[in-house]
Amino acid sequence: RDRSPSRGLGDVYKRQQYPQAQPQGWPPTPAVAPATPAAGSQVGLVTLGGAALAGIGAAVDWMGQGGFTANGFDIPALFLADYQTDSEPGLAVGHLAALLAVALLVAAFLGQPTRRTLTLVAGIALVAIGLLFLVQLQRATSSADETLFDYLQLGPFAVIAGGVVAIVARGR
Repeated sequence: RDRSPSRGLGDVYKRQQYPQAQPQGWPPTPAVAPATPAAGSQVGLVTLGGAALAGIGAAVDWMGQGGFTANGFDIPALFLADYQTDSEPGLAVGHLAALLAVALLVAAFLGQPTRRTLTLVAGIALVAIGLLFLVQLQRATSSADETLFDYLQLGPFAVIAGGVVAIVARGR
């Protein structure tokens, strides 16, 4: 056994009762957990869900009655601004929704904060497309003395849902 004076019971008692003062200067550095390499490369799964909803919404029927149906690729993008347009759908509402769905798909694999920004922009644009379509369809059906619900199909709701999921997900 070592009976040196520095290891005596009295010294242990003194250290416990009267802790030594810390030297003045910089405060101690807090322990920081090491960053995991996978933290920045996680896939935004909820964002992928929003992309899937928007992609499905682009392809399914947006309006129809009886034997008449029109999916997002049959409706010209100009319809979102003017319900009386007779233009051919060179650029269709479905193209816009599909493009934004692809943007969400890409965003799901990007790192933050790019993912968050792209997801927010694409989500807002998807909601705007869906809502503008509903407004214009309401205007078109009311001018023809019909109701919106006679023509309304699943497409615009799927696109709006995809946009809302993307906005709420904020890149997750």
